[in-house]
Amino acid sequence: MSQRKVLFFVKSIRFLRYFKSVVEALLTRGYAVQVVFDATKIEPPLDDSLEQFKKEHPGFSYENGPLRTSPHARAVVRLRNIRNLAFILRIKAVPRHVNRMLQFVPRIFKRLATRVPLVAYLFGSRAFESFLALCEWATPPDRGITAFLRAARPDAVLVSYRNFPCVSPDTDYIKSAKALGIKTAIITPSWDHLTTKSLIQVEPDAVFVWNEEHARALRAYHRIPKWKIKITGAPQFDAWLSRRSPFLSREQFALRHGLHSAQPFLLYIASASAGTRNPAAIRLLREACDASADERVRTMPIVVRPYPGYEELSLVSDTRGVYILPPPVGGRRTLQDDALFYDAIFHALAVVALDSAAFFDAMAIGRPGIVYRDARFTDIQSAEHFSALMGQGALYEAGSQAVCADIISRLCADIDPLAPGRTAYLARFIRPRGIGKNAGEIVVDELQKFL
Repeated sequence: MSQRKVLFFVKSIRFLRYFKSVVEALLTRGYAVQVVFDATKIEPPLDDSLEQFKKEHPGFSYENGPLRTSPHARAVVRLRNIRNLAFILRIKAVPRHVNRMLQFVPRIFKRLATRVPLVAYLFGSRAFESFLALCEWATPPDRGITAFLRAARPDAVLVSYRNFPCVSPDTDYIKSAKALGIKTAIITPSWDHLTTKSLIQVEPDAVFVWNEEHARALRAYHRIPKWKIKITGAPQFDAWLSRRSPFLSREQFALRHGLHSAQPFLLYIASASAGTRNPAAIRLLREACDASADERVRTMPIVVRPYPGYEELSLVSDTRGVYILPPPVGGRRTLQDDALFYDAIFHALAVVALDSAAFFDAMAIGRPGIVYRDARFTDIQSAEHFSALMGQGALYEAGSQAVCADIISRLCADIDPLAPGRTAYLARFIRPRGIGKNAGEIVVDELQKFL
């Protein structure tokens, strides 16, 4: 009997790292895994980790996939981007996410959606979305991708679904696989993807999500039937939840980054959503610490973790007590675990951010998180996914500099009343099938059920 094979389409190597535990689980169970990267987003590996992984696992292979070759490919991209805009309008996303989606639609749609309220309402209607769905149904699968899958002969196609913007052919892999009778599954790549970025436009055989909150969004917004939704937990955090020690000791980490090994520090994690406003948030945090009556807080260093692609933090590089870590090298184009990221969280007193998925990393590593609230960041902190995170008893909320300083002071004194809440939320949001169960293994359990 020939070896069974799963073809896994993922944007690039830095996103493959999120699903390393899934790939390892498949290989351990005897499957061949053919990883196909998005050729519209070629990101060469920055080290030999991908080749090393291939040597260690003979059933593993990777390549850049084919680009679309059908003559109607350009029209398909436009229609899918318009449909994503209709989706974002229909679910009443915050203006920031609507404006982001408007960048990818034809100019006439952008003008109408922003200048004529009635047209914007119609764009977000179920009737318009149904019309676009009919257009998708009438469009044949891409010839080149269909031929590629026919030659590859996988037993299943797994897609890390992004579809934002629709230049990526992830939807085409689902569509072509379905046309060939190949089983298909989508795996959710992030905590906010289902409510901020794109619609699942071609329905697969299964969708793997982190938790019940994601499952509700799939049913309500993407209209995926309940029986196709599989709650698996989040494979992205398997490496952190299985790790028990840092890559560098506290002394080694402090020496390398100019810190005092005995002094606690805050870790500010810059986010893409904050963008150019990260420096303002860092300055507010520094001012909050400086105004504290607690000397430990006044003298506390703030270590800043840049976000890949948003590394420009020169506006705060000379601020007293602020230390900027090296930016993620090459956008983290490696299969290796992000050791600097892990160690920065592990050795920190607490993680501070405006809106970041890194709060989940902090919970997985066992550190408290503080959300700094300010009217200047309301647009960042009003999205549905972020609002759902608040009020869960998992994160501290600092609505003023005085409150922020008081939270930090209490943490310095080992007063951490939200520790049980973090543990409970982690179990509910990241590992709903059991805190001790590897999510990658659960994904493969579910794959095997329909294989």
